[in-house]
Formats: sequence, C-alpha cells, structure tokens
Amino acid sequence: MKSKKEKFNKAIELLKQDIAKFQEKVEKELEDEIKKARDRLTKMLVPAVTENPPDDLSCQIQGEKATKEQVEKYLKIRLDGVFPSSKDITRKMSLDCIIKAVTYETISNEDFQNNIKNAYPLINWDEMFEEYDAACESK
Repeated sequence: MKSKKEKFNKAIELLKQDIAKFQEKVEKELEDEIKKARDRLTKMLVPAVTENPPDDLSCQIQGEKATKEQVEKYLKIRLDGVFPSSKDITRKMSLDCIIKAVTYETISNEDFQNNIKNAYPLINWDEMFEEYDAACESK
C-alpha cells in the first residue's frame, strides 16, 4: 500500500541497522572462537609436526630439526590459509528489499485475491478488485 511505504522504508532501515549491529557482534565472537580453535589445533599438531616435519617446513629451516617456535609459526601460517575469517562468514548478512509492481494478471488471479484478503482482512478488497470501464470520450 503506497500510503504505508514511507513507514515501511523506515522499518527496513531500522532492520538493516539491527542486522549491522548483530553482524558486528557475531563477527567478534566468531573471530574469538576461530582463534581458540586454531590455537588448540596448533597445540595438538606441534609434537607430530616437530617429530615428522613436512618437506616445505624442512626446506625453510636451518639445521636438521625445527624448533617448537618454528613449527608453531609454520602451523599458524598454514592454518591461517585454511581457516576462514569471521568477516568472510558474516559478510553476506544483509537485507535486500525489492519492491515489485503488481500486474493486472496478478490482481486478477483468484489465489492472489484470496491470499491478500486473508492477510489484510480489514480492507475492503472487493471494491478494490472491481473493474471499471473507462468513461467514453465526450463529443
């Protein structure tokens, strides 16, 4: 209904602001959880990688055996490339509102008429759905 469009648009803007606040909150909490998971995984992998380092780690160190710090740094680099950032995950949180025109075919559709009458029972839809012929041209 055109008479309610301004109020509707304001509500949409408020909802978009709420989504942005929620996104910020989720992003921070998610980043903390991702960091914790990455740190736990690193801690679990350090002994195995220290004992049996992959070739790309062995080629980057001096000496025969990598230190714990080198292994941790190596794992951090590798895991950073695998774990998504919280921004990557929350980036798509948004609201798009597309207002479309109602065609004559839509208004003439009996299902559409019944659905809109049920959704908005206080409006006199029968009067709105009546068809009128255009007035004849006066001579």
